Amino acid sequence: MTALCIIMGYTGLALVSGYNERWENTLTASTVYLNHGGSVSIYKKEALLKYASKPREFGLSKSDQDVILAEVQGDPKVDYFGRYLVGYGLVGNGCTSVPFLAKGIDTSIQDKIWSEPTVQKWTSELMDFEKGKPFWTSLSENPVGLSLGLARRLKKSFVEADFQDQKPLFATTLDCIGMDRGEDVGDKNASLQILAQTHGGYVAALEATAVNHFSTGVAFSDESSLLTSLSTLQKLYETEDITYLAVYLKNQSEAQSYAKTLKLKLQKAGLDDVEVYPYTSETVSPFYVGIMSFLYSMEIFFAVLFLAVVILSVVNTLSLGLLERKKELGLFRSIGFSPNRVAFMIMCEGFVLAVLSVALGVLLTQLLAGLINSLNIRFRPVGFSGTSKLMSTPGTWTLTWIGLVFLFSVVITSYVSAKKFLGRNLRSLLE
Repeated sequence: MTALCIIMGYTGLALVSGYNERWENTLTASTVYLNHGGSVSIYKKEALLKYASKPREFGLSKSDQDVILAEVQGDPKVDYFGRYLVGYGLVGNGCTSVPFLAKGIDTSIQDKIWSEPTVQKWTSELMDFEKGKPFWTSLSENPVGLSLGLARRLKKSFVEADFQDQKPLFATTLDCIGMDRGEDVGDKNASLQILAQTHGGYVAALEATAVNHFSTGVAFSDESSLLTSLSTLQKLYETEDITYLAVYLKNQSEAQSYAKTLKLKLQKAGLDDVEVYPYTSETVSPFYVGIMSFLYSMEIFFAVLFLAVVILSVVNTLSLGLLERKKELGLFRSIGFSPNRVAFMIMCEGFVLAVLSVALGVLLTQLLAGLINSLNIRFRPVGFSGTSKLMSTPGTWTLTWIGLVFLFSVVITSYVSAKKFLGRNLRSLLE
């Protein structure tokens, strides 16, 4: 019974931890690479609060960028870096306009981002466009990508690839009333009109081409996101400034320490009006931090639950076993064995049982994890815009630390219970 509890408890906790490990890897790859947050990001002070209303004042100027790049370039911890511009405005289809949140990305590093092993392994589903191709491969003058929600709101079902063999009908007269009724009335083009306020306070417009439809993976951003190149967005807003600079490290675990170090370097270089955030900061990654905090809390809850069940099982089974072996234990005491030594012997028995149970638990975990992953069970996580595959991928370290926790718990419980039982006088043990 005790062995079964250890096996099931170990397997349950390992599968839960493997589920969390999968999501940690997925969210890290998505936050750092696909969402272009970088391992570390550098913003102007208070930019996250005030940039939308005062982009000229709270953006990184060309001189700011030069100072940052002087500290980043050549650093052995840095893999590469990218510059990004965020902006707002209206995008229209010729009949109706809706607000958008645009991000201009540094296309020179986009191929590196997509070829990252972690991206390929953990976020391959998010890399697939619902329609079209990567906008940075387009030959159009101002190519853009539309999130699924934004494309739906614009009733923009066509992209550039739909017109590879024919000229898009950009001059088509649209029946806007019919379009509002949901009718197919001739929106046979990939043309978009973008309207925004420049950083100088003027109104600017841009004719763009929808090259793809993509999913951000997050419900609240899937309704209004627009992606394009940094140069296109800088042209729209008539600026050389950027919103932030992202640094991509070779080792993501160094993000927090590197952010502190880079902050000190920039201060010494005279740039003390910037903030440096690791991707684990709630300030720049509230979705990542919120989801991971919930998953860690869930893992702790199940760990306490499973360990409590195992410990109670060990105590109950051991108590019954000690009562049945009372005379045997009394005999050991009578021939000179100390209570500590007898308790140590019982502890060793518990250790052997725990090792065998954990070994079987590892095998069962691998079998069940493989089965779960192969079933392709789909579900919709809270806050996500689409479905995701249910997976559990416990790594070697996860299996090891859970095994050590269970071994320690069983060994200590066995020793303490035996020591307490053997604390009785010798006469009561021999009766």
